[in-house]
Amino acid sequence: MKFFYMALIIGLLSGCMHKPEAIDSPAPIMQKTLSNDELANQVYMAITEDHDINQYTSIRVIAQGHHVVLLGQSPKGMYSNKAEHITNLLTSTDQVFNYITIQEPLSHTTRTRDLALNTEIQNTLRNQSLLKSGQIVTTENKVVYFIGSNIFENYEPVEKVILKIEPSATIIPISLP
Repeated sequence: MKFFYMALIIGLLSGCMHKPEAIDSPAPIMQKTLSNDELANQVYMAITEDHDINQYTSIRVIAQGHHVVLLGQSPKGMYSNKAEHITNLLTSTDQVFNYITIQEPLSHTTRTRDLALNTEIQNTLRNQSLLKSGQIVTTENKVVYFIGSNIFENYEPVEKVILKIEPSATIIPISLP
């Protein structure tokens, strides 16, 4: 009889009690993958928030994947090092390549010549289909940086084109993972 009453009570109570429902945990919030331009802009904004870097240096930022290349000029090594440190602190940056030279920023005349040279080199390389996906060239004071992944697969023909256009150019390959 005791068993009967226990079963009856349990039966009545089971109708009153709700089974706990499984709670779906929210999906983790994933940071949107930044495009190369967005990452370069994010890095540039972060480093130019520093008054001294903004005031005394000329730094360009190039991003490929989560790799960042810093190019330009700084009159003091501490500004270059600070820009690299700030870039390394950003979670969206895996690796930083610091190619900032220690010198006064380039004049507008030199920058204009570099822009013209860079445009000619890029157009020629594109017309000859020598730049592969993820590869770029950029010029700073007649130094041509060949940046990207697998750059040594097509380095020689790229080098020939650059030196034909500007025989006194220095070419610096930057191979990114």
